[in-house]
Amino acid sequence: MELQHSSTSDGPGWPSARVPAEVFWVIASYLPDRKDVGAMRLVNREFNTKVIGYFMKQLVISFGPEQSMKFAKDAGLSSMSSAFDMAESVMKTYLFRSFASHIQHLGLALKLGESELASPDVHDFEEIEIRNGKAYRRFVSPVKPRTQPETPLEKVLTALENFQGVFRLLSAATNVQELALSCAGGLGYLQGPDVNPLQPPGRLPIFSKQNAVQMTEDTSIQIMYDKPYKLEVMERKLAAAGIEPADIQGKIAKLLEFEGMTLKELTYERRARAPLPLSRFQGKVTRPRAFNHKFRLQPDQLTVSQMWYINQHLTAENALVQSFILTMLDNSTAFTNLTKLNLARIPSFHLDSLCRDDFWDSLPQVKDVALGVIPDWRSVQPEGPYVMSARQVYPTDAIPKVFELLEKYIGKRPNIERLHFEWHCGGELAAGLAHRDCHILPAPFIKQHRMVIDSRQENLLILPYITHLSLKNCWFAPNVFYRVMDAMSEHGLESLELETVSLSGPPILRDTMRDADPNVFQVDVPANHGNSGEPAYSIRAGHFLSWSAILDALAPVQTISDAIYNLINPSSNFRIKKGYKIQRLVFKSCGYVTVPDERFISSRRFDHPRRSRDESGADLRPLLQKNEKKLRAMEQFLQVSTDRHLAQIAHLIDPAEEAAMKRVYGFQTGWDGVYDEATINAAKRDGALFPGLGRYSGTIERVPDVVAEDDDEQLDYKIFTLPFEQGYDDTVGLNILLGNLERSYMYLHHG
Repeated sequence: MELQHSSTSDGPGWPSARVPAEVFWVIASYLPDRKDVGAMRLVNREFNTKVIGYFMKQLVISFGPEQSMKFAKDAGLSSMSSAFDMAESVMKTYLFRSFASHIQHLGLALKLGESELASPDVHDFEEIEIRNGKAYRRFVSPVKPRTQPETPLEKVLTALENFQGVFRLLSAATNVQELALSCAGGLGYLQGPDVNPLQPPGRLPIFSKQNAVQMTEDTSIQIMYDKPYKLEVMERKLAAAGIEPADIQGKIAKLLEFEGMTLKELTYERRARAPLPLSRFQGKVTRPRAFNHKFRLQPDQLTVSQMWYINQHLTAENALVQSFILTMLDNSTAFTNLTKLNLARIPSFHLDSLCRDDFWDSLPQVKDVALGVIPDWRSVQPEGPYVMSARQVYPTDAIPKVFELLEKYIGKRPNIERLHFEWHCGGELAAGLAHRDCHILPAPFIKQHRMVIDSRQENLLILPYITHLSLKNCWFAPNVFYRVMDAMSEHGLESLELETVSLSGPPILRDTMRDADPNVFQVDVPANHGNSGEPAYSIRAGHFLSWSAILDALAPVQTISDAIYNLINPSSNFRIKKGYKIQRLVFKSCGYVTVPDERFISSRRFDHPRRSRDESGADLRPLLQKNEKKLRAMEQFLQVSTDRHLAQIAHLIDPAEEAAMKRVYGFQTGWDGVYDEATINAAKRDGALFPGLGRYSGTIERVPDVVAEDDDEQLDYKIFTLPFEQGYDDTVGLNILLGNLERSYMYLHHG
């Protein structure tokens, strides 16, 4: 349709004030990217005014020090001001006042950036004093008032502890449909020098499912520094004291001469390895120290200043979480349109704060919950006014916290019908040579989190009210996965979406079981079978507790076993009975993992050599060697974990299973058409030479006319898991296993 000008128009051009804002928003909703919507704003003033309302439908407010101080500067506030409240300032803007009622998706975020942690802006215990033109260092007691102004992080903390800003901001968004919270501190895995320029560390999307990858390299990332951090701090203090830039180095030289120190001694920062977890050793068992002063952020060797900064950031995160919770409690009636709570990223350290009946009771209209958890890798603890220490934590110790939140608070509420869960730790989509494809945690569906193959009912998380379940970046023992989904399907689970979800090898009780797979049925179909014109092919049944065997029991369509039986007996119409309510199964890059603890999990299906040539025949060993050399240069500074249940992607799949999955379910393997080119390139940059190798994707959806639920002639089918429901002793061989893991990472045992 062509827009017509009125007779009062001054001439050709845009017909001003003729098109309502809603039309602009409909057009914007069809554009593929927010950048394209931004381009719409550049057409003219009316486009800008009306399209900006579309932008305001989704709003994320970051409370980080860098973002807050930039906002304060733009607002004309002095950098010395301690009364800056990000939430209050946002509310005073024209945009918020004009479009608050249009906001449908509102997120609050506080992330500790790695560049921020590398050069932490914290108060130390010394000040620079200028007397008679000379610089002197003066000790400052932590119990006495400081003359130094608040740091940006302290200003953020002061504002968040006030609570009122967040309360008023959330309360003003009266039409919000989704509230999101994202906190990311320094207790989780840190990349340090292991940076991928195509997937750089930084602010991550909250509402988008896309990963923070890009087609071009980020050349602004700095991981090596020529100047020691303490020297940089001293130069800033001298500048703040009024010393001219040209005179600073001379003042430092005089200070060194007066104190009888070298520059290396003056700028030395003590680093310490985080000892193994207290649950393993009461004493401090560590790896040997490593030295490279150019790496400021060494994740396994933090400085005291960095540990203090993490501790302060944790306090700010807690203030944001508490403000979020208290707003829901005190003003829940304001959120009548709220249907989704998106806890996009939250450290396991803060999960206890969410275990409150009154909080979840205040959200009776919420039907959809998303929970993304960052498992702690360390704890930090002040040991006095001057000392801070760190201790390792097993990442999988986060599982009981998530289990409690899901079982006792989220899962028991009939109004919550949709649930998404993911771990923000490792996996196929994680960045870094040392982190990608590794460090994958078990799904939090087991109560005793070390009993990973115990599929007794009392050890499993069953969510009876969930009709749509979405899981990402986790693994299951296959018998546990089957028993959980079998039970939830009987309760009412209708849809299951899995992204980068894996099964381990089959469970095994070695005292009573052989570590071998029995033969399974296979049918060799000749060419032109049934006048189909097809070439010859084979189809084989799945091994015990493989993906294909489990899908025989869960898939609401004709399965692999159905197809085999009907090929053997063409006159039959055999089908496994589908009495479940589950209608749809979506798989995105799913497959298998290997687990360090092989006492109760067999690795027999993954004993294959690594592929060393690509499909063109090119030798990949030089690239593998290059990546290994790069990793060796920095791995001694990176975090490692001896957690026996952190799994690694097995980029292997049984060719017969792959062929059967493709033929019966239409699944594909690999990432082509599954993830975009940027994601694939980022994975290759981290040494994943064949992204998606051994991983399959596809959708299985029930067709009512093909599979009838009430067909009495169908065969009931249950997988026999009883041997793994009798309990077992997880301590057998445990010390040997842990000792081997610790020695592989060069931990020094004493005694």
